Amino acid sequence: MEILLIVGLLMLERLRVDLPVRRWCARVLPRPTFGPAWAVPVPVALAGFDVRRLVPRVLTLLVALVMLRAVSAGRPPEAYNGVNQTIGFYWAMTGLFVLVLVATVGGRDREQEALAALPVGPRSRVRGVALTVLLASLVVYVLAALRWLKVQGGSYDALLPNGWELAQPALMVLGGGMLGLLVARLLPVWAAVPVAAIGAIFWTGAVGATRDWVMLAPVYEWVKYDERNPAAAVLHPGSFGWHNAFLLGLCGLGLLAALLREHGPRRGLVFTGVGLTTATVAAALLALP
Repeated sequence: MEILLIVGLLMLERLRVDLPVRRWCARVLPRPTFGPAWAVPVPVALAGFDVRRLVPRVLTLLVALVMLRAVSAGRPPEAYNGVNQTIGFYWAMTGLFVLVLVATVGGRDREQEALAALPVGPRSRVRGVALTVLLASLVVYVLAALRWLKVQGGSYDALLPNGWELAQPALMVLGGGMLGLLVARLLPVWAAVPVAAIGAIFWTGAVGATRDWVMLAPVYEWVKYDERNPAAAVLHPGSFGWHNAFLLGLCGLGLLAALLREHGPRRGLVFTGVGLTTATVAAALLALP
């Protein structure tokens, strides 16, 4: 099912059914200008440029619809759906959409020539895209918090995540964006999107199918489903908070790898990567049961 969804998303991007809307937005929306009077940091300006490019796309509309569905769904009476709809399910699909969107735009876009004409370096563009994805993940966190408030008052309140654990949907969006940003600089767009998306799906399926290593999957069901007793509410063993720290570390490593693919000083990035890798491995070990 997920692979068919990826094929459909690629066809949407390939056919460019949203091209008239994107051309209209290109004429109407303001363009960033650079010069002596420019007061904001360059990555912030480029993030605004990326928002202007991404808003009129069909995939952006699909992301908005998925998030709307996740927030507006009613409060299920049982813990399995109530908890998992708050922290996973629809939110994981949003991360997949963001992965496809960022990988596609990062590899091929009609406005790349306009970006190339700006007086900025390639690493500034990477930081601009990363900032755009970070802003999107913050929006997702707010929406997840609204969903968390909506399901309060049920019989499974004690199973719901705390403030840090609730960041998992936002981290899935951030991780999807960072993975898309990286593969767009490693592979041509026709290979980047399927390799990244299908790889993420198989990673989730293979690790999530295990009992002892499920905390190393990007997304999983908080409450396990028991066919013999569907009403039972059993949480997966392990630390959900350290799992989020593990995901955050992977997001940082993806950004560092994308920066290293561009020209510029490398020593500081390498030292940062070594420290971040150590912290990520430690978080992964602490997340395991």
